Amino acid sequence: MKKLLVIYNPLSGRRRKQQAWNALRKHLPEHTFQLVKYDIHEHQLPDPATCTASDGIIVIGGDGTLRTV
Repeated sequence: MKKLLVIYNPLSGRRRKQQAWNALRKHLPEHTFQLVKYDIHEHQLPDPATCTASDGIIVIGGDGTLRTV
């Protein structure tokens, strides 16, 4: 079982964000997820220790969120 860090922007498209989250849970049921809310306007990324403690990072958001992370 892998621990995946999911960084998501709550201000980006609601429907697509929910669809992406549902797809992750469906296709990766054996993994655990740590959700981190990221607001691009606040510029607060997760603590580096949180990122390195994860086996992978998934970003859910728009172009700005992806570029920043």
